[in-house]
Amino acid sequence: MAKKISRATKSATKKPPTAAAAGTTKKRRTRKTGSAKRMEASIDTRFLQDQIEKTAYGLFEQRGHTHGYDVEDWLEAEKIVSKRWRKSSKPV
Repeated sequence: MAKKISRATKSATKKPPTAAAAGTTKKRRTRKTGSAKRMEASIDTRFLQDQIEKTAYGLFEQRGHTHGYDVEDWLEAEKIVSKRWRKSSKPV
């Protein structure tokens, strides 16, 4: 017949914590993983979207706050921001 082990016995026989658990690990080399690259891309995307929003609102203001041209303003803002982005990213 198999001997039953109580929970108290199981917890008492656990292995001591490893060096990693004790906080004495070596410093790891950091490299960009897929998720880090996606995060950078999403930051760029958020930045671009913010620029487009501000530019579109500026166009709305220039039009005298006339409603009904939101899509046109957005598309025009995308063109403006895209041109700015390309000019600033050209190699010297």
